[in-house]
Amino acid sequence: MALGIGFAPNAHASAPRLRNSLGQPDLEGVWSSLSATRLERPKEFTGQWGAPDQAKAVLARRKKGPPANDDKVGQFTSEWWEDEAFTVIDGRVLTSFLVDPPDGKLPYSEKGRAIMEAKVKAMEEDTSAYDSRDTFERCLYGIGGPPLGSASIGAMFRILQTKDQVGILSEMMHDMRLIELGPRHGPQLASWTGASFGRYEGETLIVETKGFHPLLSIRDGDFYLTPDAIVRERFRRTSPDQILYEWEIEDPAIYTQVWRAMMVLNRTDAPMFEYACHEGNYGLADILAGAREEEKAKAESVGK
Repeated sequence: MALGIGFAPNAHASAPRLRNSLGQPDLEGVWSSLSATRLERPKEFTGQWGAPDQAKAVLARRKKGPPANDDKVGQFTSEWWEDEAFTVIDGRVLTSFLVDPPDGKLPYSEKGRAIMEAKVKAMEEDTSAYDSRDTFERCLYGIGGPPLGSASIGAMFRILQTKDQVGILSEMMHDMRLIELGPRHGPQLASWTGASFGRYEGETLIVETKGFHPLLSIRDGDFYLTPDAIVRERFRRTSPDQILYEWEIEDPAIYTQVWRAMMVLNRTDAPMFEYACHEGNYGLADILAGAREEEKAKAESVGK
C-alpha cells in the first residue's frame, strides 16, 4: 500500500534501520503527538508547508486567549495545557496534518457534511439519555485512533511489540489498541477502535482497520467516520527520536475521496499518567438531571 501523501524532501532519505530483538522495525517506547498543527489547515496558511516565522506569528495570535471577563472558570489558562509548536519536517512547517486534498480541508460530500452537522448538533443538544451523549464526554474514546490524534493534554502513546501483535496504549482515556500481525481471521465484533491487522514491509508497519462501533461519535472534535470506514496507517521510524506516521481514510458515505494525512510522533521520557476521566466529574449526570428538570418545568407550565 503506497499512500503517496507528499512528504517533505528527504523525509525518508536517511532513515535508520533500527530493529528490535525479534528482528522487527523497532517502534517501542513512549511517543508524543503534541503539536500546534491541526488536522485541517488554518486560514493563515495557503499551502502544505509554511515558514517558521509565519508559524510563530500564528502561535502568538492563538496565545492571546479570551478576554479575562470571558474566562470565569480559568480553564483557558489552567496549568494542564501544554506548550505546543508546529510540526517541522526538514526545516519546513507542516501547516495541517491533512495533505490530500491539497487545500488541507476535509472533502465532505453534501450528504456527508449534513451527517457531520447533525452529529455535532446532537452531541451538543441531545440530552434524552446517557447513550445519546458524545463518546468523549462519556470517557469511552479518546485519541487512540485509528487514526491517532493530537491534543493539548494526554497526547502520549506507548507502543509495545510482540511476535504476533503490536499494542498502542493511549494516555488519554487509557485506550488499549491491539494490532494483529498477519492475515485477517474470523468474524470481528464492532468496537471503538475497530479491528486492526498489520504487517511489516521493510522498515514500515502497515495497518488496516475496519469494524467501527456504530455509536462512535465525533473523533477528537474534528471529523466523523461511519461504521463502514476503512483506515490505513503507516508507522516508520525515521530517526532514534521520531516516527513518521501516515494515514488514509476511505469512507465514501461521508467523503468525496480518500483523504490522507501525516503526523510526527516524538520520543519522550515524560511519564504517562492515569487518565481518571470520571473522577470527580459530575458533568454527564448534571447535564441529564438539568434536562429532566427543564422537561418537568415545561410540563408543569403546560398543565396550568
